[in-house]
Amino acid sequence: MRLLVHFLIASNFRRFLCVQAETKFTVKDAILHWEKVFKKQNIPEPENSAGYLVAHVLGETRIVDILVRENEILSKKEKEKLEKLCECRLARMPVQYIIKQWDFRYLNLLMAPPVFIPRPETEELINIILKYIKKSKPKPTGFLEVGCGTGAISLSLVTECKSKLYGIAIDKSYLAVKLASMNVAAYKIDTIKVAFAELTEDGNLTEVHLNGSKPFMPDDKFDFIVSNPPYIPRKKLRDLQPEIKLFEDLRAVDGGDDGMDVIKSLMKLTESRLSEGGSLFMEIDPSHPKLIEKWIDENYDRYKLKLKKVYKDIFDKKRFVHIIK
Repeated sequence: MRLLVHFLIASNFRRFLCVQAETKFTVKDAILHWEKVFKKQNIPEPENSAGYLVAHVLGETRIVDILVRENEILSKKEKEKLEKLCECRLARMPVQYIIKQWDFRYLNLLMAPPVFIPRPETEELINIILKYIKKSKPKPTGFLEVGCGTGAISLSLVTECKSKLYGIAIDKSYLAVKLASMNVAAYKIDTIKVAFAELTEDGNLTEVHLNGSKPFMPDDKFDFIVSNPPYIPRKKLRDLQPEIKLFEDLRAVDGGDDGMDVIKSLMKLTESRLSEGGSLFMEIDPSHPKLIEKWIDENYDRYKLKLKKVYKDIFDKKRFVHIIK
């Protein structure tokens, strides 16, 4: 019902605010016009939203690429396409889903609802892991990513790491597995296997299936495990933006009552899947470091884990943890 309401609002705005076909409209005019419309309707990041949608209509992926074309006149077909895309944005559909792609670090990845959209903070996690690999002796060679979504983390690690690195990226969503597989194939990476599997509460993996084949990876252990798990405490879900609540898979963000459900399962997973001396990297909620340290202390006799370091993100919030075995 809420989704229908948003689309009705968007349709009404098309009637009153859309660009008239007979009006000459430059690229600059289009960006300013839709930025104004988005601001009036309290659409987050109105300038970027307008810029990316205009860029997409012009066949570009970045706003900077259309700056030199700001005096170019949009064709009738381009204006009509832009109006339709902007209606979707007025309905609070994320720009990433509207244009079906997004940049993450040095990658341009395919996007599709409801697969979770990688955030800028997660790019920092890549830097942390790459520094860890650079300093490690011997160099880590194999990793497991749990909850791969679009495949952004695994692809960034493999394409940016200067040493040989292979990974297995798993997700419990078949749509995510399909999308991540497409992104891996687009970059012709043969050292990443994308597979369907689910992390259970007790820290095990259900049978891992690669493209519908028989289970594989029965006994593999990895040099490190990485995950951007669901970590938002359930009571905070109501505060999420409509872009997330209406279009993204809430299973990718719902971390349970305290946000720790999947995080605990990941720490349990280290018992069977992490090599001795290996590392677990996770993106977390700022409230979690103390909870994680408490859990590690209470379960040390079994899992032998240690919280090595907590890292802050660009907003000075405790966002990442490095745990060692």
